[in-house]
Amino acid sequence: MHALAHAGASTLEGSPYVKVTGGMIGVFFAGAVFSLTTANPWLTAASVLSLPLYMALLWRKGETPVLLFAVSFQWLQVSAKVFHANVLGVPISDIGWWLGGSSPSIERAVWLGLIGLAVLAFGMRLGMRKLAPTGHAQAAEETRTFSVDRAFLLYLIGAAATAVVAQYAWIFGSVTQILLSAVAVKWVFFFLLGYLVIQRNERYLYFLAAIAIEFIGGIGFFSGFKTVLFVTLLVIVTVRYQLRPGVIVMGTVVLAALLVFGAAWTSVKNEYRNFLTQGEQTQTTVVSRSEQLGRLGELIGSLSWEDVQEGMEPLFIRIAYVDFFALTMDFVPEYRPHEGGNVWMESILHVLQPRVFFPDKPVLKSDSEFTMRYTGLFLASGDEGTSISIGYMGESYIDFGVPGMFVPIFMMGFFWGWLYAFFISRAQSAIFGYAFATALLIEAYQFEMAGIKMLGGVTMKFMVLALLLYFLEPRLRTWLEGGSAPARLARPSLAHGT
Repeated sequence: MHALAHAGASTLEGSPYVKVTGGMIGVFFAGAVFSLTTANPWLTAASVLSLPLYMALLWRKGETPVLLFAVSFQWLQVSAKVFHANVLGVPISDIGWWLGGSSPSIERAVWLGLIGLAVLAFGMRLGMRKLAPTGHAQAAEETRTFSVDRAFLLYLIGAAATAVVAQYAWIFGSVTQILLSAVAVKWVFFFLLGYLVIQRNERYLYFLAAIAIEFIGGIGFFSGFKTVLFVTLLVIVTVRYQLRPGVIVMGTVVLAALLVFGAAWTSVKNEYRNFLTQGEQTQTTVVSRSEQLGRLGELIGSLSWEDVQEGMEPLFIRIAYVDFFALTMDFVPEYRPHEGGNVWMESILHVLQPRVFFPDKPVLKSDSEFTMRYTGLFLASGDEGTSISIGYMGESYIDFGVPGMFVPIFMMGFFWGWLYAFFISRAQSAIFGYAFATALLIEAYQFEMAGIKMLGGVTMKFMVLALLLYFLEPRLRTWLEGGSAPARLARPSLAHGT
């Protein structure tokens, strides 16, 4: 059994972390040297050299790199503006943002963002410090007994069931959040299917069908389609963690698809959203699903390759999410004092009062209200169907300034690492551990996420997925093997490797 093999795997496989080779270090070092010729030399070099640090801290052999992905995507949000400025050949302070204007604190915000992400990554590493190697060879061997046909059927059933739950969860009042958290289990089934298909090198049409279902299902007011591409990338790197040519090609195809469709989406989204709401200033879709897909197809079909290329720049402007952090530093403490922990305390208290036990708990306001309070901006808010957040790092600065802001960031990283280790160590089969950890932490990539939503959402999802792992894994595992449900097996303790 996977759980019973932790201790033995530790001695058999040595370090669980992927070795950052001399060749990889050389590539990054060369990139850092070249960075010194750009318009923002030291900031660019620091951005380039941050990536191998994250890899060394978080990339574990044959395990889902969901934590590495979370930090790396946030790195892109922090550093994208630097690379954009370099392409234009100007200092970062000369680059505006999607609402116009710029901030004198933008360079400082990028530096603090990079430091904050390193602190977050160190916290994650410490949170899973006792997690022994899972044995990627053993994980691959376990899947040989699983039926790919049954895995595809499991995914289809799960996708249909969670779609119904997501559609009607809002009518159940105080348990709505619990039901919405349970929707994440579809990513468990998707990950299982993808892992089996790629590991066994068979039934690729099953996985492509699942990708298509999730991609189409994710099209709507927001760009939900990107999640399936993110999870697909994680599946590929989990199975093929060695950076061989075939892996690089597969990963590049997924990234290219995400980039191209992201640019196309950026070009048409304003017109498309106006169609979805029929001109109303809300985030409520009032047209049928077929009309949604038909209209989006028309808009994208009308784009030329030049239109897609032109959409790249606004796409990267939107990906960059360090401006609100900079504007917060312009405003706090000069116009509004630091809060001394009140922001994070409110988030924690909100989490400790689940709506199922506190049905009168007030609904969260639009994030725009908070952002306007601590930046001095005037933004579209809840009445216009808009919610614009500062992000958890900016909130940490509002509470404690520098360097105190890094304390809650480190603690959050530790919590993320602990959650990851929980699922990897509790699962009786390695692949289930990878799948559940991915389903839980896939949303942790958002630099812009407000702390109260990130902490509350992940905590509720953790409790729901932990229960599902406990009750479902033995039965699903046996069913995938073609047998009947076994008696419940003893669960290992959180002292990983024991």
